[in-house]
Amino acid sequence: MSAPEPTPNQHPSNSFPAWRLKNGVKYATEGQLEAAVEACELWGWVNAGILLVGLVAEACLAGFDPPHSSFLGRWGPVLADSLVVIGVAGEVQFARMGSRRQGELSQRSKDRLAEANRKLAALQKQLTPRFIGPEFSEALQGHPSAHVRIAYLKDAPDTLELSGWIVSRLVPAGWEVDDFGPIKSATEGPLAELPTIFSAGGQLTGVTIIPSFDVPGIAGGRLRQVSIFNDSINAVERVKEVGATSAALKALTEAFLTSIGVVAVGLPDMSLPAGSFRIVVGPKV
Repeated sequence: MSAPEPTPNQHPSNSFPAWRLKNGVKYATEGQLEAAVEACELWGWVNAGILLVGLVAEACLAGFDPPHSSFLGRWGPVLADSLVVIGVAGEVQFARMGSRRQGELSQRSKDRLAEANRKLAALQKQLTPRFIGPEFSEALQGHPSAHVRIAYLKDAPDTLELSGWIVSRLVPAGWEVDDFGPIKSATEGPLAELPTIFSAGGQLTGVTIIPSFDVPGIAGGRLRQVSIFNDSINAVERVKEVGATSAALKALTEAFLTSIGVVAVGLPDMSLPAGSFRIVVGPKV
């Protein structure tokens, strides 16, 4: 997770010295962190200079060897050693501070890159056309077949292609495709004011199966509208949620769950021939 974005009143420009971050590393802006990294590098060089001065002072004291009773003889080594200690400690401390600030900048860059990759992957998934594999036909084998009509939302991405895949998998399994074409918008009545896909009984997105009124187990509109998702629950148990006893409907529902992972079952349609279905193909979920 990326660091919270600071607000202007929380983080004014860096106080002097620049490596001092009043509100801490996590809440500093990137500009403050960059300035702090540069300041740590500069102060590290300052401490390196102090260390060098201390070493030169020690060398001079050793070379000239002033009398112990003199000021330099008594206090010179102490001062030189102190400069060395200060220089070393300062270099180590500013190196650590600079590393932490640079690490925070690097982590924020990684977080932004990870977020960008996540959005790119989601976009690629959204743009990738849906596909119906042979497992769809396999799920239908050994079960009763029926007549079906395919209606797809025209001009929506991949709906025509997916509809073609559905037909290519239904026919080998013994299903009869009676009609194939785009959804026609209602020209009158309440549906005329609604999205085109509602004219065929479909949901706004995904694939919807519309049964006829006389399909066993759903006559009289007893089947409630429900979306079924392919998760950790067993596929057969998910199909039972639909409440339909029609073997053909169960098989068709499970075939979609197996292949694309999600399907919706709509309310029965009185205009459909007895024992048939309409498959409405909408845009991606």
